[in-house]
Amino acid sequence: MEGVEDKALIYDSNCPMCCWYTDKFVQTGTLEKDGRVSFDELTTTQAACIDWQRGRHEIPLLDKKSGKVMYGLDGLTYILSARWPFFAPVLQHPFGKKLVKPLYQFISYNRRIIVPHGVAAMPKYDCAPDFSLGWRLALILICGGIFVGLSYAITVVQNPMAAMFIFLPTVLYLLTIVLGSRKNGREAMWNATGDFFVTQLSTFLLFLPFFLLMKWLLNDNVYGLLGAWMLMQVRLLFSFVRRMKNKGYMADSQAVV
Repeated sequence: MEGVEDKALIYDSNCPMCCWYTDKFVQTGTLEKDGRVSFDELTTTQAACIDWQRGRHEIPLLDKKSGKVMYGLDGLTYILSARWPFFAPVLQHPFGKKLVKPLYQFISYNRRIIVPHGVAAMPKYDCAPDFSLGWRLALILICGGIFVGLSYAITVVQNPMAAMFIFLPTVLYLLTIVLGSRKNGREAMWNATGDFFVTQLSTFLLFLPFFLLMKWLLNDNVYGLLGAWMLMQVRLLFSFVRRMKNKGYMADSQAVV
């Protein structure tokens, strides 16, 4: 199993997931040591080979000798198949592509929302994905659906007081986002909403073992679960505010929150 030679995977350095998996490619020998290059590290010659509109949404794989570029799933399939040949028949099959492509687009368009990261003030090349309301809504609905489903399964939502404490904070956060983003436009509002639902779900999953423990030890005691829930809300508030600051939403008086 040999790695890919004379190729450079061009990644978004403001995307923690992109940094992580391209680094793993290098560590496992799938790519050469100089086989990953961030957009900001591109030379003028290399940059001229890139279709920037496409490259912002589909990670480019540049042939360092010929200058030819493969994008997105085609490039990743080439890399994975060179190291692990069994990927080729799966990812190159039309049905396999149809299954994987929506997942790839979902991650690509939401990559700067799924994992929080501060963005460089003056990047050499702007490789941020276009705003897509459809993919942002998909992220919000998936995160919100998992949150509501797990909340229903673990807590006693049949109790009106429990239901109020569970879902009222979400409503208040959303009202704050909508009112605070009126001057920043629709895109800022949906971005902040996506950030909130991702932060809410990740915080909930962090507290999930405690909820399960409280549920089993206290036999569905409403007040015990609500106490744990309030602690989660405190953590959620600090996490969400920190994320908004890192992304510059709270840089001035026209901040989202």
